[in-house]
Amino acid sequence: MNNREMFDISSVQLQDPQFAAGQEAVLSFIRKINPERALAAFRRNAGLPDGGASPYGGWENALIGGHALGHWFSAAAMAVRAFGDEALREELIYIVRELRKCQAAVGNGFLSAASPACPENPEIRFDIEEGKAEGKTWVPWYALHKVLAGLTDIYVYTGEEEALAAAEALGEWVFSRVSGWDEEVHRRILATEYGGMNDALYVLYGLTGKEKYRKAAEAFDDPELYRHLTEDPDALDGVHANATIPKFIGALRRAEVLPGDERSEAYAGYARAFFERVVETQMYATGGIGDMEHFRKDRRLDHARTQCNAESCCVYNMMKLAGMLFERTGERYYF
Repeated sequence: MNNREMFDISSVQLQDPQFAAGQEAVLSFIRKINPERALAAFRRNAGLPDGGASPYGGWENALIGGHALGHWFSAAAMAVRAFGDEALREELIYIVRELRKCQAAVGNGFLSAASPACPENPEIRFDIEEGKAEGKTWVPWYALHKVLAGLTDIYVYTGEEEALAAAEALGEWVFSRVSGWDEEVHRRILATEYGGMNDALYVLYGLTGKEKYRKAAEAFDDPELYRHLTEDPDALDGVHANATIPKFIGALRRAEVLPGDERSEAYAGYARAFFERVVETQMYATGGIGDMEHFRKDRRLDHARTQCNAESCCVYNMMKLAGMLFERTGERYYF
């Protein structure tokens, strides 16, 4: 840790009135989520009764249903750890145990909240993504990443063993799925927006030490992309920022859980170079990046100012990468 001590979130309090008010607004929202509505689409895709509950609207009632709820799993788990919210803890434990029933009903550990539900083939969106079926799909791996990361966060922040069991069952499904990819399908998936699947799987490997999760994570690594975007001139122009930043987060996560090997050190170098390039050539004065979630030409930010700059997912992922680089190096630049 380079003589640094990292504080647990339960040891930190926000006392500035502005920050405290913002925190309370977030907590108020987190506590309003209804567990039955959160579970409804997962249950439908598993062929289980939804109890009359309706899924939440917006993207949660779409082909990427589950991704916002995965973020909520993480946020709620952090709130439990930070504030000792026992009511929220009980809700998360209930949700996890109900998700385990969904996994049992599907039979292979898979979870999906995509709408419309497809209980006869819950994996249909992934079949379409791989070119093995016809129909509509929309970044299913991106949505799945949020669910998997949420489950591991519930375990890390609350100690709920069933959450780790659910994450492992889902990790088993991922390992089985990626093990069947040929080179063409692999290239096809690497070209999509799959969030931080490598990040979440490396976290799962770090928690369990099981090699199958490491191998599954490596299927989502993209060293050719890492090299290209950090070394080639103008490589960022037109690149989908929110699809790309999490891939570097995953690269850095490998270095965290597998320190010292040659690949990990190379990946850490790529993540550092990528972050610095983005900050120095793509970042607005506000700290945000991108236009319509895409990078534009280096150092030409005045030519890409619209009503769609600095999308929040990109900001979130850059902050996550910054935090990880600070923990690794202790350099104030990243802080």
